[in-house]
Amino acid sequence: MEEFAVNIKGLLAQIINFGIILFLLSKFAYKPILAMMENRSRTIEEGLKNSEEAKTRLEKAAQESEKIREKAYTEAKQITSETKEAAAKEAAAIVTKAETQASNILKAAENEATTMKTKALSGAKTEIAHLVMLAVEKIVGDKLNLETKEELTVSAVKEL
Repeated sequence: MEEFAVNIKGLLAQIINFGIILFLLSKFAYKPILAMMENRSRTIEEGLKNSEEAKTRLEKAAQESEKIREKAYTEAKQITSETKEAAAKEAAAIVTKAETQASNILKAAENEATTMKTKALSGAKTEIAHLVMLAVEKIVGDKLNLETKEELTVSAVKEL
């Protein structure tokens, strides 16, 4: 039965060997592995945290981009409407200026026509007066004096 008996020396040697191996493993294997796992865990947590921050910043940037796009669209619409209004005002001013110039040209033409008519009538009256004087001289002869001739001429021109 010695086969089933406990060998105290062997058991004690195994316990000491297990203790030495446990000490060496904890000193050289478990602590570095645990430190490495802890570092890896911190790195993963920081990565997740940075990922969340990046996602938040991306959402904010998207919102800012949308606001800027809307503002640009609004400004473009306003500039377009202002440009249309300015163009309409400029067109109206050009039309008004053209109408004024046309009116001035018409008035000038009418004034010139009136002046030419007056000159023509004046010239015709002078010519008619001269012809009437000649006709009176021919009909009456030299019997009338100069004043009477002029009076007859003036009365004849007035009748015309």
